[in-house]
Amino acid sequence: MLVLAMDYLTEVDEKPQTLGFYVAEPRPNPFNPITVNDYTISEDNRVIITVYTIFGAAGGCFANTHKEAGRRTVIWDASELPSGVCILTIRSGNYIDTNKTLLLK
Repeated sequence: MLVLAMDYLTEVDEKPQTLGFYVAEPRPNPFNPITVNDYTISEDNRVIITVYTIFGAAGGCFANTHKEAGRRTVIWDASELPSGVCILTIRSGNYIDTNKTLLLK
C-alpha cells in the first residue's frame, strides 16, 4: 500500500484563463521521483486528489480542500515510495479525471 503525506504535494495557483474541467497528463511519465500534473477548474469547488495502487487500493489522499476557479499545478514528490504504477485521480464537483503514472527508481 502506498502511504503519502501532505509534505509530498505542492500546488501553484494561477488565475483562470480557460473554462471547464481539464486535467493534463503527468510529466514526466515515467518519473523518478517527482512528477507534475496541471489541472483547471471553471468554478470554485472542493478538489480531491487521491492516489491508488494499480490494484485499486487507496494509497493516500493528499488534497481535500476548497479551491477557487483557475489553473493549478500539482508537484508530487514520491521519493519515499517504492517503484510501481500509481493512479492519480482528481475530482471537483461532478467531474473526475484519472491519470496513470509510473514511478521508476
